[in-house]
Amino acid sequence: PLPLFGGWSFGTVAAIAAGSAAAATASLGYWRLRSRPGEEWRASVSSQLTVASFCGVILAHALLAALAAFAASLVLSLGFKGLELDAFWSILLMGVTTGFTAWLVHLSVSQLTTVRMSNLLMAFVGIGTLTSMVTASDSEWWRTHFSHLGTFSDLSSLLFNGTLVVGGLLVMAFAIYVSNDIRRRVASGDLLEERSPRFVATMFVTMGVMLAGVGLVPVDLSLLIHNLCAS
Repeated sequence: PLPLFGGWSFGTVAAIAAGSAAAATASLGYWRLRSRPGEEWRASVSSQLTVASFCGVILAHALLAALAAFAASLVLSLGFKGLELDAFWSILLMGVTTGFTAWLVHLSVSQLTTVRMSNLLMAFVGIGTLTSMVTASDSEWWRTHFSHLGTFSDLSSLLFNGTLVVGGLLVMAFAIYVSNDIRRRVASGDLLEERSPRFVATMFVTMGVMLAGVGLVPVDLSLLIHNLCAS
């Protein structure tokens, strides 16, 4: 029998399973977008940006699903204190968890637009950062500075830095969608500057690279590079 939460528990296994289900569903769904009617513009995107957006969308959905399953298990454990799940109920609840996760991720990925991508970006960065804050080994991290969250060399810091890296990939993915929207405006005559799509996309890609750089180079590793990327 497994407890609902804590150590090797149902919550831990559910988080791993939900993350895996989300990654598999997001991979399939996002790749299939290329062959859908009206999505032919994706073929013109560079391979580097395609890979970055692909990785960002998959990792964001996987981490959000894992955090959601973990948080749900924590809440349930507070309501059902002392409850241990036998094999039957573990399998049943795991099926519900992974099935519900795959369904929600499929709905999210199969209908990605610029607005949905921006919502995904904000939700991922916000939830990832808040989770890192509440799990930080130093509860008074805020007395130093925000970047202090990435210096603890534990799961909390890994989550904080990982959120910034994946967030950077999502910003690059967002650049693809914004650039396509602007390109349509130029083609319809609403915008006169033909260089607008490339310029805006370049700015967002640069922003994504710098955001990822903040996570890849924590402040205790290199203060100069960290602050340059953040600035």
